[in-house]
Amino acid sequence: MSEAKDNSASASPSPAHDLTEPQASPSQSPWSVKDYRWWFAGDTALTIGSGIGGFAFTLLAYPITHSVALAGIVGACATIANAPTLIIGGMMADRFDRKKLMYWSAGTSVVVLAAMIAFYAAGWMNFATLIAFAIIRGFTSGLFGDITNTVLPQVVSGGALTSAMSANQSRDAVIQILSSPLSGLLYGFAPEVPFAFAIVMYLIFGSTIHPIHADLRPNSESVEKDEESRKVPLTDAFRWFGKARVVVQLMIMICAVNFGLALLTTAFTLDQQRIGTSTMVIGLIDSAVGLGTIVGSFTTQWVSARWSGGTIIRWTALWIAIVFSFVALTENPWVLCVICFVAALPLIPCNALGGSYETLLIPNHLRGRVEGVMGVFAVCLSSLASVVAGSLLQGIGYRWTVVFAAVVLLAGAFVAFFGQPIRRIPFRKDFDAIQPIELD
Repeated sequence: MSEAKDNSASASPSPAHDLTEPQASPSQSPWSVKDYRWWFAGDTALTIGSGIGGFAFTLLAYPITHSVALAGIVGACATIANAPTLIIGGMMADRFDRKKLMYWSAGTSVVVLAAMIAFYAAGWMNFATLIAFAIIRGFTSGLFGDITNTVLPQVVSGGALTSAMSANQSRDAVIQILSSPLSGLLYGFAPEVPFAFAIVMYLIFGSTIHPIHADLRPNSESVEKDEESRKVPLTDAFRWFGKARVVVQLMIMICAVNFGLALLTTAFTLDQQRIGTSTMVIGLIDSAVGLGTIVGSFTTQWVSARWSGGTIIRWTALWIAIVFSFVALTENPWVLCVICFVAALPLIPCNALGGSYETLLIPNHLRGRVEGVMGVFAVCLSSLASVVAGSLLQGIGYRWTVVFAAVVLLAGAFVAFFGQPIRRIPFRKDFDAIQPIELD
């Protein structure tokens, strides 16, 4: 279950800007907004590059270290480095023009992956250099990796935002299906090939930024001539959390579920490598999750019209915990594909409602800092997943590692079921009336 980060005009003041076309109203489709079409194209390329490059990095760790525990440590280093920079990245997003930060996101990704290719080709890639690149990737991802999600509510608004988020997640599912096996296939030609492909995707992302004409500054109505001197205290984000009880509860639930899922998926990926499953087949297991979310996405309209957001979130958390627990019974990759497919069916309806509701509550000028803080809490738990998975696999074996992950998922479902603020999340039809929670 991933955190969706979208917003709406009703959730934050509309920035003053000169546009050739207006943002979508609640009744419009996001596809009627030219800026959104450019945003979607760029974010698609960015997502493809991240998916292929990230999966290839996971595949690279085991043959270099020859240890599931050390491979897990490499993955953990990236997420650990990511955590503190999420806060810095959020503060930057609330201080600087977010369009400039999008350019930085594309540029740093290209430079880092190009350096990785050079090191591998020169024969300098070992455990130490893997750790170094993992830290660098985590650092740059924390600073710039979430900037496209931060600007989306400035591109579309109202009911169009929920539709955009659902479309984005369906697209992400398609990419998930294709990127992992494609990354595995490209890796089979040479380890450098998937990283080179990812560089091309980042360059495409960079080329789509200029055509977006929306004002992507964080608070253009009050920015003075020297906008970069504007103060953005992090304490404002914590003050806001003190007033947003439902967001805090959602964050706790998401942390538990994301940790459980990261632990689970890392465990069976490393285990499949250990038993000699081909990288192509391992990629198909990951793609089964994407296929499940795509199939489930077709139910979003029907489900959201019949049940409240709180009901959908609670039952999705329980569904994921129960279905994924069956992973403990098998190492057969094709059975794992079926389990992943079934478990993922309710993800998009859940994320579309929970994520858009959460973001509607965040004022635009606080969005970077609030999302940065939420990201740190999530990463602080999920960063342990790689280390814990590798260590548990060696210490207690595959089956008990999965059982442990299932218990964590059940803990997330418990929070969702017994938390009153989550239970009170309304129907989608009521989202247009939601106002942001403003600081006094």
